[in-house]
Amino acid sequence: MTRSAVTAKSINIEMKPLVVKKAALSLLRSLAFTSVEEIQDRYFNLRNVALDSLMDLIRDTKTARADGTNPAFIQQAQEYQRKGQFMIDYVMSENSMGFHAPEESVRILGDAINLCRLGQLALKGGPQPTHTILTQLATPPPAGH
Repeated sequence: MTRSAVTAKSINIEMKPLVVKKAALSLLRSLAFTSVEEIQDRYFNLRNVALDSLMDLIRDTKTARADGTNPAFIQQAQEYQRKGQFMIDYVMSENSMGFHAPEESVRILGDAINLCRLGQLALKGGPQPTHTILTQLATPPPAGH
């Protein structure tokens, strides 16, 4: 073989892996973009559900107060509202739309939604939570703290 024929052959051999690498990189980029979009869409939707839950609790508290509901029930509901709102604010202030820690964002928003639900139950004199974390969140601090 001539020197130019060997060069052409080596170029063809080198070009095939390069084409495969480009295709693989393109696929990885599209998968990564899809993954980012999915994570952020999931966060955005769950955040909206959490905010809707919070607003429902605030409206229900206002209505309960106007209807003369037991002040202890209203106070307990407001505790749940404060804690749920803090959790929503915490996740929203992180500013990554859930991308940096998607599982943790979903967990925190889920807990916030549950706290709002428990606040609505508290307005009706409903049961205290049995879930350990929520029991700790729902328990008022001891006097003097």
